[in-house]
Amino acid sequence: DFLARAWPILRDALLFVLDFMEQDEDGHLVMGVTSSPENSYFTAKGERVSFCRMSAMDAELIPLLIQNCLEAVDVLRAAGRGDVEIPEGFEAEIRAAAARIAPPRLGADGAILEWGVDVEEAEPNHRHQSHVIGAYPYNAITARHPELFTAVRKSIEKRMRNGGANTGWSRAWAAGLMARLGDGNSARDLVGGMARDSGLPNLFSCCNIRHVPKLMEDNKPMQIDGNLGVVQAVIEMLLQSHDGEIVILPALPASWQTGSFRGLVARGNVVVDAWWEGGKLTRARLTPRVDGEVVLVTGPDYVLLDGGVTVAPADVGRIRARLSAGVEGRYTVVNRPVAFSQVR
Repeated sequence: DFLARAWPILRDALLFVLDFMEQDEDGHLVMGVTSSPENSYFTAKGERVSFCRMSAMDAELIPLLIQNCLEAVDVLRAAGRGDVEIPEGFEAEIRAAAARIAPPRLGADGAILEWGVDVEEAEPNHRHQSHVIGAYPYNAITARHPELFTAVRKSIEKRMRNGGANTGWSRAWAAGLMARLGDGNSARDLVGGMARDSGLPNLFSCCNIRHVPKLMEDNKPMQIDGNLGVVQAVIEMLLQSHDGEIVILPALPASWQTGSFRGLVARGNVVVDAWWEGGKLTRARLTPRVDGEVVLVTGPDYVLLDGGVTVAPADVGRIRARLSAGVEGRYTVVNRPVAFSQVR
């Protein structure tokens, strides 16, 4: 029901974007006039401008919007929702457009070009990371795209070298990005830095910008983005499910040798509890709220138990199984050798 209500917004957003786009000299579809939020660069004449023809943010989000629309159409049709309006030829049109959209472009240093062209950044330490938004919080760039995935890391490191992530919420965003890249140590350091440099005595965070002392440092306005963002960054260190698989402890910092979490919910509506020792997962408990198939990334030597009986061993570090909603704690993942006779 929710998707049926949301569909007109999703559909019309994409139709607007495709209608707005134009073809560039290389035959790619570009926005024509766009920007990268709040950031700017210098032209060859030394003018400071914000506009460009196709920003990295657009190049990452528009294909994702197309993918989401295609998936929505499949779900709505499978559910027999004849009451929703799907334009004739819609899927063919947007598939054809997807093949022509200008991709994110990389500079000589391997970082993503924020405005799609190689220019001098006006603020190399800018607080936003819009040019890598496809990696986090979205899932347009994952380890399945190795060149872009590497470029995301180079882009973040470049910004950090120049003093980026200099506000509470910006540092939380960078922590989430590092967690998505599987770098738990860097994510932990950024979370700690956010608390140290932007935390207030009441545990709120502030939007302090160190290089604008009179504007921000003296007043320290509270901004909830940092609090919410840092919580999400920690969750990303413990559980990820944005790429079609549930990954437990994907970015565990080396200093978090022993611990546990309970009640995190993975995509697919699966509640996950987990325990670890020596920096390694020892046990996880899965409670699906709906029936469905899941893929768990566990590493070798793990098995999935249903009521204590092995139902699926890890195949090349992955467990694929169909889970049924029902009793809490029915399914567990443990690290132990599997006897062939145990497998149903």
